[in-house]
Amino acid sequence: MSQKRTISRRRLLIGGTAVAGGGLVLGLFGEDADDRRLAPAKSIFEPNAYLQIRPSGEIVLQVDKLEMGQGVMTGFITLVAEELDVRPAQITARHAPVHALFQTPAQVTGESNSMRTRWEILRRTGAIARRMLLDAAARRWNVRDADVTTQGDGTVLNSLTGASLAYGELAEEADQVREPSSVKLRSPEDFQHIGSDVPRIDIRG
Repeated sequence: MSQKRTISRRRLLIGGTAVAGGGLVLGLFGEDADDRRLAPAKSIFEPNAYLQIRPSGEIVLQVDKLEMGQGVMTGFITLVAEELDVRPAQITARHAPVHALFQTPAQVTGESNSMRTRWEILRRTGAIARRMLLDAAARRWNVRDADVTTQGDGTVLNSLTGASLAYGELAEEADQVREPSSVKLRSPEDFQHIGSDVPRIDIRG
């Protein structure tokens, strides 16, 4: 016997679409951004719904804006890659589902606001994920935080022993690490990808 469910008018709006201001709006109401993971398993590291790092090493970025030729997928990947300290080509972009985190106040693409409204949270997401991966590595090796660093290719280096671990190998442990209350973003003089010529990831498609 199927379970009977009642749906309020507000819940009916979940997943609903409407055209407003020249863009596509996806509405979501009544759900906290921290209440629902996109990752199906705890073995997948998810600092927030934008980013998932799988034990296989796959890095997935949820792009909550539509790609309409403006290069938003490549731009979002570049921002996260800079702070996560990986190559942009190591990140797979996917169109995000409707989720509370992406409602600011609605999941909308339009008015040239994609980069203006997302550059900071995406950079912070990458920086937070990197910090949590470093903390997980330090715990596994039982060393100080100062003794571990990332290498720009999705690996963490133990400066004392020369050992290294791929981000995917640390995914499950990193998902259990407490999120840092603050992170320092890279200074422009240290940029590796932002401001460089990053090939459009959607051209082939």
